[in-house]
Amino acid sequence: MAEMELLETGRPEPPMCAGKVPSPVKTALYVFTLAVISAVIGVVFDALFADGAALSGSTVTELVHTVLAIVLGLFLVLRLAHAMYQFSVAKAALSRFYSAATAIAITASHVTEALTISAGAEHEKKGVYTFRSELARLLGFSVRCLNHAVKGEPVVKDPHLMTVEDMLVVGGAHKPTPTLFAVKLVSKLIAMQREAGRFDAALCAQVNASVSEMVAAYNEVMSTKKMPLPASVSELATAWTFGFCFTVPVVISAGTFATPWVSPCASLLIAALFFSVNEIASQLEDLPAVFTHDAGLQGAERQVLLDLQLFASESTTAAGGML
Repeated sequence: MAEMELLETGRPEPPMCAGKVPSPVKTALYVFTLAVISAVIGVVFDALFADGAALSGSTVTELVHTVLAIVLGLFLVLRLAHAMYQFSVAKAALSRFYSAATAIAITASHVTEALTISAGAEHEKKGVYTFRSELARLLGFSVRCLNHAVKGEPVVKDPHLMTVEDMLVVGGAHKPTPTLFAVKLVSKLIAMQREAGRFDAALCAQVNASVSEMVAAYNEVMSTKKMPLPASVSELATAWTFGFCFTVPVVISAGTFATPWVSPCASLLIAALFFSVNEIASQLEDLPAVFTHDAGLQGAERQVLLDLQLFASESTTAAGGML
């Protein structure tokens, strides 16, 4: 098992699925373009009302738009707050999963050859380090499976993290949830060590608590991912945002025809604000796409795998290179 590394230096990462989240530059250009269109509408209607012929009932129209701006603004802010909350919950759960995986590896480090040397069996000493290396592999397997799951990607068959049996299960016609499958293997491995007398009751309780934390974190991440706002809410918010931002320059021009450029400038700022909030909320609601392009998530996954690789390499070194 010495050749099985959790993260091989220089090995390309599995290809990520194409997400729907555009780059920050594209998002800024999209919002700015819409805001400019709103400003151009303001310029056009400023020219139409240049002779002082204000729209009849402009005061009523301004009142309606003011109420609409308040209601729509609150709605967009609530939508953004909900999207940010969902994103923060999912990211916190991922962090808990990583922490639990690392905690299991650290707890298992207490199971060393010192606990079995007294039995005088060399194969028991080797068995302890085989266990630690296999545990690190399974924990890395579970971390990689979860990261693919939150991105909405199929699990890439990785020989550095999966055995042939694991690949057959993950790639089977009736494949189970890979992350829970990996966590189940961790739990099964711990139970085998308990039966072999390498885990006392206290250590076993700590590991079982961490395994339960991994399961709870996984369920929280997946339930958050699978329960976004209804599509009708997002579509309604976008439709009202477009309608408001492209009519507000008309209302402003009707009331400020004697002051040139007020309508274009005000329309530009208002449209930029409303379109920005709506676009950010829309992107955050698509958690798989957000996590696909989240450099922080990829960095955290890589760090956990490196930590587990170090844990496995220490086991191999301590075993004298026999694994």
